[in-house]
Amino acid sequence: LFILTTFGAILMSADTHFSVFESKTEVAGGKLLIIGGIHGDEPGGYIAATLFAKHYNVKSGSVITVPNLNYDSIIENKRGIYGDMNRKFKAIAPNDKDSKIVSDIKDLIIKSQPDLVLNLHDGHGYYRPKRISSTLNPSAWGQAAIIDQEILPGARYGNLSALAKGAMSRANIALVEDVHEFNVKNTQTANKDKDMQLSLTWFAVSNNIPALAIETSKNISETHVKAFYHLNALEHFMAVLGIEFERDFELTKSGIKEV
Repeated sequence: LFILTTFGAILMSADTHFSVFESKTEVAGGKLLIIGGIHGDEPGGYIAATLFAKHYNVKSGSVITVPNLNYDSIIENKRGIYGDMNRKFKAIAPNDKDSKIVSDIKDLIIKSQPDLVLNLHDGHGYYRPKRISSTLNPSAWGQAAIIDQEILPGARYGNLSALAKGAMSRANIALVEDVHEFNVKNTQTANKDKDMQLSLTWFAVSNNIPALAIETSKNISETHVKAFYHLNALEHFMAVLGIEFERDFELTKSGIKEV
């Protein structure tokens, strides 16, 4: 069952609010929250989330999908026309045009209590633990699972490092090019990364909800290739959470390009 809810815009808010697709079943399984489009110039993430919402049929557990969190910026193909939305989760001014959106997605995270939150991005370069070149280095974000810390104690799916490594191993089986290799990037947010302390995933983790980001590379020009990698990772996480599903297309580059 798919239910679409679109929250209305209010005075001083963004022109268009985000959409929520919720797929519930009566069959036991985990609960996953998928978020795409927090940055409007990262189509791999929001296209993958949209394809999931429209072309997957969940058979057990439940999945909530927000494919277009920063809709105004998606339309303009810009990172954030009101500033970086992913740096507004610790504090935000009431008159910030992103305020209503950030407040509502925070409420959705807390009230839905998912087993896992996935935030889908496209990042620059190709992350590597050691510097190889200007595009393959520790400062890059692309082709990585981003975790804030290795373990979230007390959470059922709190082994963030193991979750991320499993998903990246699956993604690496079906690489289009060798340079697209995925790795796990631990930002060690609590102690080392003040910027990430302002992010959506850290908000979730700080509320004892497992969360991580998947980043494909902006250096990959073909959006359907980036969506292919995102959906491979999503399917791994669903398997871990015991969420069974069907989809109406082949999970291949050509299958995704067709839909």
